[in-house]
Amino acid sequence: MTPRYDVVEAVVDGTPLSKLDHDLKARIISLGLNTDTEQGPGSASFVGLIGVDRRLYVFVPKCSEELAGEELLSYCAVIFRVLLRYRSDSELITGEHASVYSDSQEFEDTLNLLSAYDGLIDDWIKNGLWTQRRERYIETDRGEPLWDRTVATLTPFISKGTPVYSSFLTRIFSNNTQIPMAALHQWAVYQAASNYGWIKGLAADELGLIGTPELPGSLGYCAALIEKMRRSTFDRRKIGLLKLVEVALDKESRIGRGNDTVFGVKNFWPVWERVCGAIYCDKKTLHADFVPYPRYIDDAGDALFATKRFGQNPDILAGGQGQLTIADAKYYDITHTQPGWSDLVKQFFYAKTILDSGYANRVDNRLVFPRPNSSTKLPQRVSLFSDDVSGRATELGHTYYHLECDFVPLRSAFRLYLS
Repeated sequence: MTPRYDVVEAVVDGTPLSKLDHDLKARIISLGLNTDTEQGPGSASFVGLIGVDRRLYVFVPKCSEELAGEELLSYCAVIFRVLLRYRSDSELITGEHASVYSDSQEFEDTLNLLSAYDGLIDDWIKNGLWTQRRERYIETDRGEPLWDRTVATLTPFISKGTPVYSSFLTRIFSNNTQIPMAALHQWAVYQAASNYGWIKGLAADELGLIGTPELPGSLGYCAALIEKMRRSTFDRRKIGLLKLVEVALDKESRIGRGNDTVFGVKNFWPVWERVCGAIYCDKKTLHADFVPYPRYIDDAGDALFATKRFGQNPDILAGGQGQLTIADAKYYDITHTQPGWSDLVKQFFYAKTILDSGYANRVDNRLVFPRPNSSTKLPQRVSLFSDDVSGRATELGHTYYHLECDFVPLRSAFRLYLS
């Protein structure tokens, strides 16, 4: 169990609010993480974490396995890292379809804090405690080199073929926590490990952090120390580390100290689209300019409006050398919801126009779903049929009228995305 929460419980994205307890339902509605219906607030629309009064609710994607205890925490850690990766790929996770809040700074604060905690723990494992370099000269009475105390020396004078040193430059690399910046760094890493180390399967003592580190001074002093170090530091790692420590310190001074946590995305389908793009090695930026698009033409044959920006936009375009894969990432539990005609005809038309243009001589057209967590028989493909006068259905033969159905286990998909 996590140090911050007594109970960890899974909730599937899309669960009707009527099935949730009163406090969680109220929290979801207050955050706007639900779909509205004519009858009122309908279902939860969220993938991520919500903490309410010592209870942590892990909102898992549709089609997730039923997990509990340590397995659920492990899956929670994977979801956390997928969302951080998605945020990093997107640069900003507050777009129209991906934000928890449309106009609230609270979500960005929480997201930045969790990102900083994640970075602090990773940096600590890789590089250890902040080290600070100090330089000093060691003067000697007879000009004898003190090799045991010298790391780097100045150029010596040469006298009768013998080097004579009048002074020595010693560089001391110290990570003693008596150094204020090292103490502040240790405090920040402890905050990260004690609050969210469980997401990475780590505890503070596993990182060599014994006891409870204290701030080396007041919040104002620590903020001034970070600014001072920023002006005098040119090491790339330390510059990045100062930003992470600053976020943790800012949380201490500005964000509340309660147990509530909110982290995630209101609509998961853009994340699923990005995950599927990684699985199929999406190269849409390479192929997009060659996808046919509409134009308005006057009686002289000239284009009137610039319509290319409104052209076709497949989710995933992969492959090359005349053979393309067009994939549409569908965040559906297909046992409950199936793509409608508008989704299907769009895919049929992508394939037909690309083949007609001559850009590809073969198109592999696919729908990609998360694999359902059930034993229901799954479709292999979607095809277009026509009925003759007797009512007998005949499958149309053109390849662009066929859509293969791929079902990807979520955990395998996430693992590939993170790799």
